[in-house]
Parts: sequence; C-alpha cells; structure tokens
Amino acid sequence: MWSFLGFGKSDSGNAVEKKELPNNATNTEKPKPCCACPDTKRARDQCFLDKGDSAEQDCHHLIIAHRECMASFGYKV
Repeated sequence: MWSFLGFGKSDSGNAVEKKELPNNATNTEKPKPCCACPDTKRARDQCFLDKGDSAEQDCHHLIIAHRECMASFGYKV
C-alpha cells in the first residue's frame, strides 16, 4: 500500500532494507537552519514571549548569541 513511499515489501517480496547514505554524504554536513542552534533559538524565543513590547531591547544579547551560533554553521542571518 505504501510502497511508493519506500514502505512495505520490495518486488522480490522481502522487507525493504534501509538505504545507505551516498558515499559523499558525511555526518559533518551542516544541519537545516531550523535545527542548527536549538538552545539559543529556544532562549531567544522564550525571551520574546516573556518580554512582549520591550523584547527587542531586553533580548538583544540572546539575538546576538543566536546569530553567532547560526554563523558558526555558515548561515548568514
């Protein structure tokens, strides 16, 4: 039923095996932007929720920390 998504059985009737990463793929590839800096992102977002209208000033140090973390992964924000 879900074979078009890679689930279920293969043409030979055996369970579909996990596909291996291509030879050029490594664990050192940069993560997606949403997953790169979860700790600084969480702290920044919570500060914005807590501070409301004054968040831009009060949370500036957390904004800078998150930008620096993202830059360390090669993202320009």
